[in-house]
Amino acid sequence: MRVDTLLSVASMLHPMTPPLPGRAAVMLASSEFSRPVGVDRKQKYQKAQLIASPEECANLCKRFDLEGLDSLVANVSIARVKMGEDTLRVKASGSMTGLGVSRKNFGGEPVTLDVRAIEFEAYYATEPEDETGGQLDLSNDEAFDEPIIDGEINLGELVAQQFYLHLSELTLQEAGEWTDPDSVQGTVFYDSEPNEPDSPANSGGTLGERLGF
Repeated sequence: MRVDTLLSVASMLHPMTPPLPGRAAVMLASSEFSRPVGVDRKQKYQKAQLIASPEECANLCKRFDLEGLDSLVANVSIARVKMGEDTLRVKASGSMTGLGVSRKNFGGEPVTLDVRAIEFEAYYATEPEDETGGQLDLSNDEAFDEPIIDGEINLGELVAQQFYLHLSELTLQEAGEWTDPDSVQGTVFYDSEPNEPDSPANSGGTLGERLGF
């Protein structure tokens, strides 16, 4: 699925700095961790290792509202998967490791963890010059490809986005497991005073009035 589509969902689940939409994310590659790599029709395969500098880690913390990030390293492979007369499609895949990730969990408590060997992949393709947009064909996997802009893809931005998505997945897991620390197991919550008798169903008034609205 297209990365910016996943990010739109993730941003609703875990509010961080809003990610850039597809083309803008490539053209205005984030300065937090920018690693543009050239792709052309002559190269079938290439590999790259991306290591975030301390300054880039600090900038990623600001972008993703993290308390700290000691290191972020990714190994990425780029493979050509399709080539036509005027088109080129490549697959970028790899894994990343982030150490000393300090953040607040779903309950607002500070936690520090390591995320290791997180795998990811994304597809990029050139866009035909006569491409005019229109309705998206959801049955076509290539419709979700990220664009190759001026012969480049930004692997740093890809890693940053995938790192964000992994943190969002952690937040979802925490949300499913979270319980209110102030609640006591077995406690019964009343919508009225415990000793107040319930009003009969036909006691008059509208439903909203009987419910206190």
